Amino acid sequence: MTQVITPGTVVSTCHAGDRQNNYLLALVPEIDYADEGWSHAGCVCATLQTGEFAATEFEGDNTPLAVVEELARLAPREALMAAKLGRSAKCRCCRRRT
Repeated sequence: MTQVITPGTVVSTCHAGDRQNNYLLALVPEIDYADEGWSHAGCVCATLQTGEFAATEFEGDNTPLAVVEELARLAPREALMAAKLGRSAKCRCCRRRT
C-alpha cells in the first residue's frame, strides 16, 4: 500500500472539488454518568487542502444539540470518534480514566 485515501484526507484537485473543503473532524464527548448524556464535548476540525484548523468545546445541557449544529455547519467529509466512549471517557466523580 502506498497511499490511503479517505474523504477527509483528499488533497488532489482531481479527487476533490475546487470549491469544497474536505473537513476532517474529531469529536471527543465526555459522558455524564448521572444522566447518561454528554456534559461536555471537544471538537477539532481541519482541512489538509488549506491548512485551516479550528477547535471548540461545548458544555452544558445543550451539548448534544450544539454538536449536531456544528456538524451541520461544517459538513465534514469525515468524522472520527472513539468506538467505546465508556472506556476512554473521564470519570466525573474522580477525574481519572475509567
